[in-house]
Amino acid sequence: MRSPVCTGRDGEAVLRAFFRDLSNHRNVSELLAAYVAPPENFVRWWDPSTPSGGIVTYVNGLPEHLEKLQRDGIDLTVTGFQDAGFQGRGTPDEGGWFTFGLYGRFREGQPMGGGETLGNKGAVDCATGKLKAIVL
Repeated sequence: MRSPVCTGRDGEAVLRAFFRDLSNHRNVSELLAAYVAPPENFVRWWDPSTPSGGIVTYVNGLPEHLEKLQRDGIDLTVTGFQDAGFQGRGTPDEGGWFTFGLYGRFREGQPMGGGETLGNKGAVDCATGKLKAIVL
């Protein structure tokens, strides 16, 4: 079955809500159910706390990783968003891609920083409308 086509714009609201709720310590199981594509569709999470070259998936601990970020005091807000269109047809990366900016911190005690630079990227799963990739 072929996935419906979507664009990154389809992920903006879910991305903003995800980071708001992650930073407000919403239960991780609820976060995953509300905002993240199912395990078979989710391809990757990477942030500065992830070992170099490594990615986090459902299989290797996405729920636990998000819980650790919350315990460490993550506080991030989406500050900018740009649609990058539909990409990856026929591959696990197929979806609506986007770039985005963040303001905040990954750990309690770090200075707040970031802003409008759209140096982060992500994708929304066209079939579910939920996040399937986040790279910070």
